[in-house]
Amino acid sequence: MPLYTYTCREHGEFSAWGRLATSEAPEPCPTCAEPAPRALARPNVSHGESGEPACFGDGACASGACERPAPGAHVCGAGCLH
Repeated sequence: MPLYTYTCREHGEFSAWGRLATSEAPEPCPTCAEPAPRALARPNVSHGESGEPACFGDGACASGACERPAPGAHVCGAGCLH
């Protein structure tokens, strides 16, 4: 069962477990029981220990601090199996 985030107009965001088949249905706020619609998903952006955005070695860091890998070098990404 996935964990969904909902937004109550009065009390803000809360999370609740739900079934995929009913994922679009509002969920009652745990504080006031008013129906709350699902919130838009936000990406989870990792930050290093310094608080800076994580660097994945692809040259696309927000800080501009990472370097591009050498041509032909392996860079882990989606679908990497090791």
